[in-house]
Amino acid sequence: MIVEFLKKRFQSQPVVRIMLTVIVFTSLIPVSFLGYKLYHVAWDNAWREITEKHQLLAENLTPSVSLYINDRKQMVKILAAEVADLPVSKSSKIPKALIRHILSSISGFHSISWTDLQGKIIHSQFSEQYHPHFDVNLSLNKTFINATKGEWGISNLVTSPISGEPALLMTQPVTNNEGEITSVLIAELDTFVIEELRANIKFGIGGHSAFVDENGRAIAHPNPDWAAEAKDLSHIDVIQKMMAGKTGVTEFYSPFIKENMVVGYTSVPGLGWGIMVPQPKSEVEKQVNDLLFAQSQWD
Repeated sequence: MIVEFLKKRFQSQPVVRIMLTVIVFTSLIPVSFLGYKLYHVAWDNAWREITEKHQLLAENLTPSVSLYINDRKQMVKILAAEVADLPVSKSSKIPKALIRHILSSISGFHSISWTDLQGKIIHSQFSEQYHPHFDVNLSLNKTFINATKGEWGISNLVTSPISGEPALLMTQPVTNNEGEITSVLIAELDTFVIEELRANIKFGIGGHSAFVDENGRAIAHPNPDWAAEAKDLSHIDVIQKMMAGKTGVTEFYSPFIKENMVVGYTSVPGLGWGIMVPQPKSEVEKQVNDLLFAQSQWD
């Protein structure tokens, strides 16, 4: 039926009109194919730029984060060596003075506390904006327990049992000359410097960076409420990739921006943290479309 209709239709058309239709139709095929190829070439270039910019930015943040953590680790380790052979007693004034000196000269600490092996605080010094909770017992804290076994450690972002503020708990076992663990130093590390590093990454309209801990909880994020509550983002695909120690570029849906994003991401060796640099995909699409439009105008 359809074939008969088309046959009659074409038979009723002048030959010239049929020829023009065929010419127009056949000329559209290579034009469409060329447009398709140009679009994909433009997107290939966009992904190359995302790798070169977004991923590289994420990787370049890694040494700064590692340096910040390792510098504070060394300070706590030096303090542990200074108090190693002091009596584990509240009567000793030396640890208090040493801790006060570190807090006043090195930024990044909420507090530094010296505890016995039962998790009771012997000495504790706080930065001015925080208030001590001297009745705290850390005996059930996982990071503290690892320190009593001789392991240096740093927690994920948690609400500190000492100051009640979001912090990273850094622990260092204190050993005497005989190599026996006699006590533990526990420092609350502020994330302010990490947030400053994150905030320095801005581009386009919605391009930014974000940091998560090894459990996928926000350490530094453009949504300050998410960082303050250490929001669990581990269900997001790109977060899972970072938690697995991977580096690369990908796409994901952002529950914060509520848009599809393109992102470069990496992990921080030794910490298990993740750093990502995302940008709304719509911004990249606009760049691709603007490029194609400009090229068509030039042609």
